[in-house]
Amino acid sequence: TTIRAVFDGRAPASAAGIDVSVYRADGSLVRRISGGTISGDEFSVRWDGRDDRGNPAPSGVYFYAVRSAGFRAAGKMLLAR
Repeated sequence: TTIRAVFDGRAPASAAGIDVSVYRADGSLVRRISGGTISGDEFSVRWDGRDDRGNPAPSGVYFYAVRSAGFRAAGKMLLAR
């Protein structure tokens, strides 16, 4: 699953300072992801569907938050196995 965020002209120089968190529908943290790529104003990072311990997350609705200095974005995604 690819998580994307558009910076609208405020993209950082690198993805190093961007934090991505994936949450269950109940708000509990599933995974923190680092890395990713920036192309123009768009950031993207791949979530492999696993939690922080490497266990496969079950199918369902998940939420993500993308944060960097001066920028916040959030969204919803469906993981289907």
